[in-house]
Amino acid sequence: VKQGIEGSLRARVGYDLNPVMPYLTAGIAGSQIKLNNGLDDESKFRVGWTAGAGLEAKLTDNI
Repeated sequence: VKQGIEGSLRARVGYDLNPVMPYLTAGIAGSQIKLNNGLDDESKFRVGWTAGAGLEAKLTDNI
């Protein structure tokens, strides 16, 4: 099994709690999968979803 091209398209929503901003992300993900069992090769594009959460913090006022 080999993985080829992969990528995602996500949206992010957050709330400003100066100086930090918690956020959530969600979107669609895709990847090219290549299978080889010794007899034949097969290549498929698979689509799924992605989700996550994070926290951004302001370090200084001027940057």
